[in-house]
Amino acid sequence: MLISAQWPVSADASLDPGPSEEMDWLVQTISAIRALRAELNVPPAARVPLLIKDAEPVASKRIERHRENFGRLARVDKFEVVEALPPGGVQTVVDGATLILGLSEVVELPKERERLGKEISKLDTELAKILAKLANANFLAKAKPEVVEEQRERQVDVTRDRDRLRAAYDRLIAG
Repeated sequence: MLISAQWPVSADASLDPGPSEEMDWLVQTISAIRALRAELNVPPAARVPLLIKDAEPVASKRIERHRENFGRLARVDKFEVVEALPPGGVQTVVDGATLILGLSEVVELPKERERLGKEISKLDTELAKILAKLANANFLAKAKPEVVEEQRERQVDVTRDRDRLRAAYDRLIAG
């Protein structure tokens, strides 16, 4: 029967985009939480409270529906709705909600601020050196084009890393 059956025509046209959009949202949200944990050196095994602020109804339903996935994949627990950013809380904004990780019991916030500040200073120094090279007419005239391009790529990479760490630092200061 399978050999003589017609091949399905355009099955994608009949699919509901809702579940796909929800899974995309879930992946992006868990990725945002995991990135925040990594930036702030939260121990991988540590479970931290997930506080939810200003959630739209759709986001609230998604969070409730995928509570187990959040717990397993983002290592969060104690889901709670809050009105304001609590002390020791670090937030990330996702589509439809502000999610706050309660880190005060897991991360020593003053030490983490100090560590991030040192890393930012180090990257600022490295970026200044790269910019000085790229502003030097002699360097641009004498260096091989691939060396100049490598310096430009390093400038982009260092700027991106510094901006990511600054965002993490700013989230800690706000908390």
